[in-house]
Amino acid sequence: MTGTKDSDRNIALRIIDANANRCAEGLRVIEELARFAMEKRTLVEELKEIRHEVRQRAAALGSELIESRNISRDVGKDFSTSSELSRSRLGDIAGASFSRVEEALRVIEEFSKLIDADVSVRFKELRFRLYRLEKVFFNKVQSTRKLPSCPFLYAVLDRSVVGAADLEDTAQALVEGGVGMIQYRAKGISRLEMERDLILLLKKAQERGVPVIVNDFPVMALEVGADGFDRRDIPVEDKAYCDTAGNGQAS
Repeated sequence: MTGTKDSDRNIALRIIDANANRCAEGLRVIEELARFAMEKRTLVEELKEIRHEVRQRAAALGSELIESRNISRDVGKDFSTSSELSRSRLGDIAGASFSRVEEALRVIEEFSKLIDADVSVRFKELRFRLYRLEKVFFNKVQSTRKLPSCPFLYAVLDRSVVGAADLEDTAQALVEGGVGMIQYRAKGISRLEMERDLILLLKKAQERGVPVIVNDFPVMALEVGADGFDRRDIPVEDKAYCDTAGNGQAS
C-alpha cells in the first residue's frame, strides 16, 4: 500500500470521521439503556460527557474531517453480519455497543497518529475510561460478579498454554464449566496483546458473574477493569502503582 503524504492524510481523516460517528452512535445506545432501563443518572451523565468529548476531539481536527467524507465511495457502508441482527436481551445490545465503541476508539487512536499525536493520546485516554465505565455499567446491571464462596474451582488461563486463537473458546468453556474465578497469566507477550485478551476474557466472564484477576500486571488490571491482581512478580514499571495503591488481590 503506497500513497502520498496528502493521500494518506485524507484516508486517515475519512477513517476517523466514520469511526467518530460510529463511536458516538454506540455511546448514545448505551446512554439510553442507562437512562431508561437502569435509571442511573450518574452513568447517563458520564456517557453523555464521553460522547460529547468524542465529537469535540474529532471536530478539533478541523474542517478537513467533514470535507474528507465520501459516503458514495465507502465500499463497506452496506455490509452487515447475521450476528448484528441477533439480540435476545438488553444486555446483548449493551455488550455489542460497548464493543463497537471501544473498537472505534482504537481505530481513531491509531489513524489520528498520522494527523496529530496529541489527539491520539486523548482518544487512548477515552478508550481506557470507557473500559472502566463498562465494568461499572455491567456491575450495576449484574451484581453477581463477586468473590465465590469456598470451595470453588479456580482456573488459571495461561497464555503459554492457550494461544491467542484459542483464547475465546477456552474462556467460554471455563465460564460455562462452572469455574468460580479465573486468573489470567501471560509472560512474553506485548501489553497490547494482553489488553485484547483481557477485554475478551472479561466480556465472557461478565456473562456468568465470574471474577477475573490478572497475574503480575496491576496497571493492566486497573486499565481493563479486572477484579484484582496477583502481586508475585510485578514488572518494574508497575511497582510504583503497587507502592501507592496496595490493593492487589493475591491468589
